[in-house]
Amino acid sequence: MLKASKKLVNKFRIKEFIGLYVEIIDSTNENYIGLKGKVIDESYHMITILIGRNQKKIPKKPCIFNFKPNKKDEIKIAGVDIIGRPEDRIKKFLKKSRI
Repeated sequence: MLKASKKLVNKFRIKEFIGLYVEIIDSTNENYIGLKGKVIDESYHMITILIGRNQKKIPKKPCIFNFKPNKKDEIKIAGVDIIGRPEDRIKKFLKKSRI
């Protein structure tokens, strides 16, 4: 987890990413760095971003994302922290928080 508090990141993980604005701020693949757009789909290992009129599939694992849930907030999170199907990621977090 990066920069944002652990509590904030944990709350963010249980949110739906589709519809959020995202920018890739670091990656092992230099071609991904600086890409930004709206998240239109998410799967186990990939996030699909709408960049202009084009769709770009980005793997989660090698990237660090900067999500903007609203105009003033930014949440930086490593892709390895959000690997998994959205519904499984949410269930997993809720199980851990109940213990």
